[in-house]
Amino acid sequence: MVARVDKLGRLVIPKQVRNRIGLTAGTDVEFVEEADSVRLRPITDQVRLVRKQGILCAEGMTWEGGDTGIAAFIRHSREDRIQKLGGM
Repeated sequence: MVARVDKLGRLVIPKQVRNRIGLTAGTDVEFVEEADSVRLRPITDQVRLVRKQGILCAEGMTWEGGDTGIAAFIRHSREDRIQKLGGM
């Protein structure tokens, strides 16, 4: 898969890659410089749902926030489902 950096330095991440690693609008990402490349990964304190062997699993979720962490997870997953359904 190939993408091109535009004249303003922007790069569009292909949709299938964004979906696979859980990047949605507003997700913070980290750029990790390596010897001859850059690795991009979502900041792990954000919650995202991923399908593993057909089962929805939450990744990047910490329970230290008590009810706040659970409420944020529910809100995020609900917003994600609404967005996928066309913003109902």
